[in-house]
Amino acid sequence: MKAKEYLFQLRNLKAKAQNVEEKINALETTMMSAGAIRYDKVNVQVTPEDPLVNNIVHLANLKERLSNLQTTYLELYVEIMYRLNNLDSIQLKKDILYLRYVEGMPFWKIAQEMNYDQKYITNLHGIALKEFTEQWLS
Repeated sequence: MKAKEYLFQLRNLKAKAQNVEEKINALETTMMSAGAIRYDKVNVQVTPEDPLVNNIVHLANLKERLSNLQTTYLELYVEIMYRLNNLDSIQLKKDILYLRYVEGMPFWKIAQEMNYDQKYITNLHGIALKEFTEQWLS
């Protein structure tokens, strides 16, 4: 695995967790806004499945998935931070990798925040990725 792929895993996990959180919120909203039960009508069930039970089971599965994603994210975050902090490189390169892959910043913003030219940041990024790969992934 290349350094870029390895480091991008963190952002991908975060995006997946946010997606699952959105699904949980939408399902909870749907469940809370369900119509009132009419007790004056005879309820004839034509299928053995209860939509409320199905929603509860689905919600529990989503929450378990979210918990697993969050655990995986935290484990990977700790691993990446350890590797970045112990990378045999100058602090500027470590900061570029951190801002790019942990914070998710685009190159132009990294360059702006660090007061460097974007091309210089991009070049250092490439060198930092190579150093990261050589030290941690080979």
